[in-house]
Amino acid sequence: MDTLYQDKLLALAKIARASTPLSHVDLTATLNNPVCGDRVTLSVALSGVVITDVFVAVKGCALCEAGAGLLASIALDKTCDDLISTGSDIADWLREPGTNTPVQGADALSPVRAIKNRHKCVLLAFSAASHLAPADDTLK
Repeated sequence: MDTLYQDKLLALAKIARASTPLSHVDLTATLNNPVCGDRVTLSVALSGVVITDVFVAVKGCALCEAGAGLLASIALDKTCDDLISTGSDIADWLREPGTNTPVQGADALSPVRAIKNRHKCVLLAFSAASHLAPADDTLK
């Protein structure tokens, strides 16, 4: 299990922990993994359909933080559909040995490939992208 928490993976987790709340939120979603208790909130600011800023808040393990950190590191200038598609590509890559790394930085998640019950942890933030809904700015 020690190989799971290598430097690259922990660097992605640090990105999530360093994420700062947005002054304006267009879309937001919160998802839970009831099996392990992980919780991710994803908030984005948009210009049209393009993501201009992103915030991830994670209450969970380092693997969940790493997945959220990966999302945060690639989200700018993408669309929500891009994030959903990338999450699907990462899920396929985690399940199927021999496939190419779907996005820069995903190689840090390689140790998780062999531990199928942890895939949901690293994918939770990407799953949240498919649940994004208009934010109520009055709740800030």
